[in-house]
Amino acid sequence: MGNLLSADLARLWRCKAFWLCCLFFAVLSSGTLWNAYWVGSQTIAANASLETYIFPFAFLIGLAAAVVCTLFLGSEHAVGFRNKCCVGHSRAAVYGSDLATCSIAALLLCAAAVLPGGILGPILLGEGFDAMAVVMIAGICLLSVAYAAVFTALAMLVSSQAAAPVIALLLSLLLLAGGYAGVQRLAEPPTVPNPAAAPPTVEGVEPDRNDTVPERIPTPNYLPEGPARSTVQFLTDFLPGGQSYQYGAVSTGTASVHLPQKMASCAAVFALSTAAGLLLFRRKDLK
Repeated sequence: MGNLLSADLARLWRCKAFWLCCLFFAVLSSGTLWNAYWVGSQTIAANASLETYIFPFAFLIGLAAAVVCTLFLGSEHAVGFRNKCCVGHSRAAVYGSDLATCSIAALLLCAAAVLPGGILGPILLGEGFDAMAVVMIAGICLLSVAYAAVFTALAMLVSSQAAAPVIALLLSLLLLAGGYAGVQRLAEPPTVPNPAAAPPTVEGVEPDRNDTVPERIPTPNYLPEGPARSTVQFLTDFLPGGQSYQYGAVSTGTASVHLPQKMASCAAVFALSTAAGLLLFRRKDLK
């Protein structure tokens, strides 16, 4: 498997999609920090933390992993997989090598986004990543590896070089949309102001009001504590899209909640995707 991994890594270094995604993340993080520095120097400085400027790349890590994994593995369906098996490599070794390569690529994408923060943050904003931010970076790295496992399985099983990237991108967007919906549903307050209630007093004048009209009314979409809320919370923390949204919108305060469960969920997604992908790849016709 060592020879397979070396050959796959050599191909990865020549993959234009990989380097373009790395460049995009590096420019995105650097540009955001320079913009924050410029705005802060022109106004009374905002107190946003460094991760607020860097972590939004988590919104896009699934899309980048989808592009890199499917384009990198797409050309292998023509002759690559069959030739590797013909020279004596097992399908498990072929799958493991491709999975390891895609996982390394996903980690390097995270590094391309995070390193500018570690270097420019202390220079431009006067602060670096604190201990909690480092733990969340580790969580995002695990999330990127989970994405790599999902899209490796997809790319290994879908033979069409045109269909695989489209399916992967749609799946990534669907996961992100589901994560957004879950986070928003959990954030619904129990009650909201009643628009039919009397307006507040102005200049000490008490307006006419109907005491029978409540000032606050229940929120229709609020999920009370119970099985339904627990299910939505579990799915939001378990699925990669929910984690992407929570890490990306770090200012909402949900990114640091349930971190051990999030990391365990990434490990579970990685294991399940790899097991299913390898099982189906062993039965796939490579002709």
